[in-house]
Amino acid sequence: MHVHSEYSPCSRVKLFESLSKAAQLGVDLAITDHDTIKGALKAKLLLQKYNVKVFIGCEVSTRDGQILAYGILEEIPPYLPAEQAIELIHEQGAVVVAAHPFRDDRESLLDKTYVLPLDGVEVLNLAGGGISKDAEEVAVSRGLAQIGGSDAHTLNLVGEAGTRFPYQPESEEDLIKMIKRKECTPVRVIRR
Repeated sequence: MHVHSEYSPCSRVKLFESLSKAAQLGVDLAITDHDTIKGALKAKLLLQKYNVKVFIGCEVSTRDGQILAYGILEEIPPYLPAEQAIELIHEQGAVVVAAHPFRDDRESLLDKTYVLPLDGVEVLNLAGGGISKDAEEVAVSRGLAQIGGSDAHTLNLVGEAGTRFPYQPESEEDLIKMIKRKECTPVRVIRR
């Protein structure tokens, strides 16, 4: 639910590497590059070669911190106020999840997580230290979906954390419905 590719300047993962590893592990991916959906759209063209489902996502940089948009078809301009970015995402029928909301840096929403019109909260983020109790608490208190993601910027994190759904989403529409209905659980994958 949170994988970066070479379309994110801070990522060292090539799309084909992510897709190949996901196929090997038997998992699907949401490609969420920083401020662009180009990587996700390109990955969708490679689906049959790798037999992996790819969901279009984007980690949008706002003035207030980063948010994850799932199901957008048009990119959101970066560095808008969070409220405005969320409105543009919702206008596309997509959902918004607070990315690593309580990580101690300028990329996190922090207290804004309590008031923004979010659909979910990323409570598990491997690049952000794992499970965030604060994120869990705000998701429960506000009745928001709980999402897990690896926030993979390196290949070793691809497929190591994610989100379990009651059934395999076949499309962005399925993914959006399950997030809105809070039919999702963050999971850390333990491989033997």
